[in-house]
This record gives sequence, structure tokens and C-alpha cells, in this order.
Amino acid sequence: NTFAYGNGDYGYDLYRGIVWYRPYDNMSTFRIPKCSHGILLGKNTNTITIEGILFRRFSDAAITQLPSSSSEVYDNSITDCDFEDVENIISLSSSSTRIDTIKAKRVAWRGIVFAKCNNITITNSLLQSSTSSMIFFGGVDGAEISHNTIIDCSGTHANGTALYATKINGVNTGCSNITIHHNLWRECLIACACNFNSGPINAYQNIMVDNKQGFAFRTSTSPACTFHRNTCINCGIWCGPENSVVTNNIIHNWNEKRANGEGITRDWNIIVGTGWVLNANPHLVGENSVVIDDDFTPLMPYWDIGDFTVIPEFQWAGATWFKPIRPSDLNKDGFVDSRDITLLLSEWGQLDSEADLNEDGVVDIKDLAFLLSEWEEED
Repeated sequence: NTFAYGNGDYGYDLYRGIVWYRPYDNMSTFRIPKCSHGILLGKNTNTITIEGILFRRFSDAAITQLPSSSSEVYDNSITDCDFEDVENIISLSSSSTRIDTIKAKRVAWRGIVFAKCNNITITNSLLQSSTSSMIFFGGVDGAEISHNTIIDCSGTHANGTALYATKINGVNTGCSNITIHHNLWRECLIACACNFNSGPINAYQNIMVDNKQGFAFRTSTSPACTFHRNTCINCGIWCGPENSVVTNNIIHNWNEKRANGEGITRDWNIIVGTGWVLNANPHLVGENSVVIDDDFTPLMPYWDIGDFTVIPEFQWAGATWFKPIRPSDLNKDGFVDSRDITLLLSEWGQLDSEADLNEDGVVDIKDLAFLLSEWEEED
């Protein structure tokens, strides 16, 4: 261990130091032992400020505490620190702790771990490349996770953020009263996973891109959660807790057919890429929702749906379903068929016509060939 604090010490400041290990294991005369921890906090280690330090190459948590001190450590802050090639970034049970503006990369196991504590803040941080969960909470009551970027959690249990349960006084206790907002997750197994009766969770205005799943809150008996104004690209929202609220979200190209809980309010969502919806229950489709068919590529975070047409056959669950209009769909009914051929032939030889599909100035055999290439009979 590089630093060890505790046993009545408090009020320390650590500014702009460098704590690291040089792994020159190939030296012929001796071997430098690998450091386990960077900073180890003991009993009554309170009001500690750790700022501006580079932690590099530790075989365990760069910042951690003695197991026996979990209920006696609080009001500490970790800001503006860098972590590289560590087993864990931070592993604490320190209540009222703030983590602000840290950077971490190449984490061998879990990143930031908090258990059996409350009032945790993690904000303004860049966390990338972990083989397990980058932020892991066990039995945390009261936390705010905001304005973070979490990238590339690619292991078997590599969730960007995991909110799980742990035993407190012999009782399996989940996380509660967690607010998650303005974060970006990319290339994680699950962007944000919640399990084992954790909740309530309030998640809003987050962006999730290219994760296997976006939000995954599975247990139906968990307290109701709220998901509002999130954007999910190539992932989605799996909400198990009954009576949750899932509204005003944008979800593009989600192929996981996951059931969502009963009694969920799921209004005003925009769903793009509907193969999973058409082949399963529309778990995120409610009143005033919009569903757009597969052939559409969104311009994140919004797009103009003026060139789409309503398909009455797909009116379902109070939602409006849209499908892109093909250039050859001259009557704009959602299909290219014999009715469009009739319209094209009625414009034959005309100049400056909508039936001039190749835009060469005249409606002729080339336009008819183009229409036939897009032929799509109504099912």
C-alpha cells in the first residue's frame, strides 16, 4: 500500500501527487513487488480530499478502505484524478462521498464500487474499458449519477452501471432512491442494470448507443421506476417493476424481445426499427406513441417525420405507426403497386411531373422500370 490513513486521522488533503507502480519484472537481479492499493482508508477517516493524483498499475482498488471501517467513513471527496491499469478504481463504503471529474481506462475488474452506504455522487467523469461493471452499487440508499461517459464494458458481467443488492444486517437489501441523468453509455453489455428489488430509480435524459441492452430493470416486484426522455440507439428499455412510467423516450433498432411489467405507463415514446414490435408485444407502445418502420435512419436526437405516411392497418395500442414513403409510391398509401402504375401511365410523356422518378425531365419507360424495381404489393 502506498498510503494508509485511519485510526482517528481526519481532515487530510492530497494534492497533485503521483502514485504508481513500475512493473519491471524482467530485471535479472531482483523483482519489484506489485502494489496492491494506492490509498487505504481506515477507521474514522473522514473529510478526506483526494485531488489531482495519477493512480497507475495496482493489483487491487486504487482507493479503498478497511472492511471494518464501513460505517465510520464519510464526507470524503475524490476529484480530478486519473486511473490507468488498475484492478478496481475505487472501492468504498463511505457515505456522503463525491466523485467528480475523474478519468479511468483499462480496468481489470469493477470500476467504482460502493456498498452499504448512502448519499453518493458520481459526476463529470470519463470511464472506459472494463471487464466488469464500471459503476457498481450494492445496497446504496440515495445516489446521483450524472454527466458521465462510460464506454466499452465488454466482459461477461460488464454493465456500464449496476445497481444490485447486498446483505445489510442479514437482510438482502437493494439500492434505492437513485437518480441517473445526462449520462452516455456506449458498447456495454447493459448500459444500466438494476436487479434484486432495487428501486425506485429515476432515469432521464440519458443517451445509450450500441449496447446489447440499454436500461434493464428486471424484477417485477421492485418499486416502480421512471424512465423519461432517454435516447436509445441500437438498444432499448426493459422495465420489469409494475406501475413504472416509461414515457417520451426515443428507441431505435432494438431487437431484444423482453417482456415489460404490468400497469406501466408507456405513452409518448418514439420507436424506430419495428421488427421486434411487429413480432412480439408492443411493450413500449402506448397512447400518443409513434412507431416508424425499419428502413429509417434517425438523425439523433430528433428527426422530421414529414415524409412518412400513416398506415391504418398498424394502428395499435393508441400509437401512430409510420412507414417511409418510397419515391415510386405516387399515391402515398404506403405501398408501390398497380395503383401507382396507373398514376404513372396517366402522366406519360409529361414534363415536370411527380411521376418523373429519375428526374430526367420526362415521364417515360425509365420511370416505369424504376417503379417496378420498387414494387411492393400490399399484404
